[in-house]
Amino acid sequence: MFKVEIIASSHPLPLSGYGLLTKTYSNFTYGANYDTSGFDGFNRSVWICPVTIFVLGRYPNYIYVSAEA
Repeated sequence: MFKVEIIASSHPLPLSGYGLLTKTYSNFTYGANYDTSGFDGFNRSVWICPVTIFVLGRYPNYIYVSAEA
């Protein structure tokens, strides 16, 4: 089993053990672009589709991601 925890925030949080997505651009119908940090071997921009609005209610400024097996 694989568990993913996501914390959406409007402001930076002092969390350790999480990868961070930082919003760089968003448009209601386009989606949002995020820069990544804190993921081993993965450090680039990612695009998140508009379904995020239905799941999280908005495009958060910061998304913290933690995964465990």
